[in-house]
Amino acid sequence: MMRAASVAGSAIERVALGMPAAAVILEEAEKRGARRVVLLVGSHLARETDEIDRIVRALGHRHAATHWGI
Repeated sequence: MMRAASVAGSAIERVALGMPAAAVILEEAEKRGARRVVLLVGSHLARETDEIDRIVRALGHRHAATHWGI
């Protein structure tokens, strides 16, 4: 059974255009000193493209988990 939860997000701090998502996400993780990164991704992106695989490879040991289906 799923328990109730909430997530507080902050305002969007940056939008990157014209750069590969994997490079932008890795750069952001490095800039913030993130050791573990969880990806929340849409089903279509996860099933129909290889974009998530590229992001996971770029993150390497920093990739903690991917949840898709949002």
